[in-house]
Amino acid sequence: MSAPQDRDASTKGVAPMRKYIAAAAVVFALAGVNGAMAKDLKATIKKVDAATSSITLDNGQSVTLPAGVKAASLKAGDKVLITYSTDAAGKATVQSIKPSK
Repeated sequence: MSAPQDRDASTKGVAPMRKYIAAAAVVFALAGVNGAMAKDLKATIKKVDAATSSITLDNGQSVTLPAGVKAASLKAGDKVLITYSTDAAGKATVQSIKPSK
């Protein structure tokens, strides 16, 4: 008598693959909810507040400068490209500020 055979070879590994696909879907969904995708914003600086390490932009939005960017290096009227992300609560986190044309 022959030994019992495992599952059909064509279905081997299907269940583990489904787990990986499900895990990847959750990661991508959470990334979208948390705003993990970086966004760019071109703006003109309206006001620099060295005391709070923040700037106010021409659209009225106020952003905190990232570590490594000194408020003294910026001035009102500077055109900048800001790269930022937002969390689930809508709070923006600035990753970089660079001069813009």
